[in-house]
Amino acid sequence: MNWPTKSHSTYMDLVVSWLRSEIATLNNVLDTIVKNDSYSDEYVRESMKEAEVALKQIRKFINAN
Repeated sequence: MNWPTKSHSTYMDLVVSWLRSEIATLNNVLDTIVKNDSYSDEYVRESMKEAEVALKQIRKFINAN
């Protein structure tokens, strides 16, 4: 049986943590959109931009490891 190496496990934990953080951010954005019945709020625009950057960084990390 091939057990994951410590570094693999550490990387996996890091990726999972990053993704959970982005999910929480996007859930907050969704709640704001629903609450305000609008997606043109500054918080929504900035949060979406930050989430996009974060997801690109996560993708780069995954591709590099």
